[in-house]
Amino acid sequence: MINYIVIGGGSIGTRHLDNLRADGLPVAVVETDAAHRDHLAHTYPGVSIYAELDDALAGDINAALVCCPTGEHLVAAEAALNRGCHVFIEKPLSHNLDGTADLVKLAADASRVLFVGYNFRHQPVLAAIRALLHGGATGELLAVQVHAATHYEYRRHIHGWSNLMDDYIMRPVGGGVLLDGASHHIDTLQMFFGWPDDVSCQTAKLSPLPIAVEDTANLLLRYPGGKLANIHVSMVQKPYTVRYIFIAEGGTIEWDFAANAYRVFSADSGAWEEFPVTGDYNDTYVTEMRLFTDCIATGMTPVQDGAHARQILEIIDRFTP
Repeated sequence: MINYIVIGGGSIGTRHLDNLRADGLPVAVVETDAAHRDHLAHTYPGVSIYAELDDALAGDINAALVCCPTGEHLVAAEAALNRGCHVFIEKPLSHNLDGTADLVKLAADASRVLFVGYNFRHQPVLAAIRALLHGGATGELLAVQVHAATHYEYRRHIHGWSNLMDDYIMRPVGGGVLLDGASHHIDTLQMFFGWPDDVSCQTAKLSPLPIAVEDTANLLLRYPGGKLANIHVSMVQKPYTVRYIFIAEGGTIEWDFAANAYRVFSADSGAWEEFPVTGDYNDTYVTEMRLFTDCIATGMTPVQDGAHARQILEIIDRFTP
């Protein structure tokens, strides 16, 4: 039996808590904030809730989910690995590269799974689009354009912060739009193109808010064979937006997250065909957690392991202070 501990009882931590409980798996929580611990205790009667990570790890725990703010990831993950746990880290791996190579080595030396939670790659629509492309429906994929916007106020709503400036992403240890947003899409594009040969980036802080990180970025990525991708990410634009345009030799595929649909243009027919997107966004989190569990059970190395996540961080670290 795998016993889980969720380190950090915020919005993403409780999402994983809910999903693990829905799958009938034993799980406890570490939350350092006393008021939030009381809230969790009221919301989740019967779930063990700890104030200190060391106390939680002293129990019969063999899988830890690191869901605390980004700048605290490495300390929590190292502590869990040193207690013999397999570790899942919510993306990104950390807020910079410092100490990340040591963490990857620690997990490998201990023969423990280190899984980094880039859930966006588990969108079923992306699998459907990959199948279309691999099947030759639109010819060879040449370029991809990504436009993604998660406005500050949207983040406050989904995370439940009463004060916008409580958002960890506003602080250097939290990241900014490159770490929080662009890293997802670099990971997704890796599914289609592999790793880029060259990346350029422009960043800006366009909001009047007194934040210490970038809130807007444009990245241009060149992949093997000269394939190109552009990623625009914003925490200023409203409304919430995710759009992908896949440009191929014989057509175009467009996916609009908000529209719950994707459509395919065929140069042969000269027409668009639209397809619905089914399922719930939470399914991506369920899928990645079940993959994590399977990796523990089988000894399989996940695609999105620590080394993979570190490559994403290497790309972003070039453009962050």
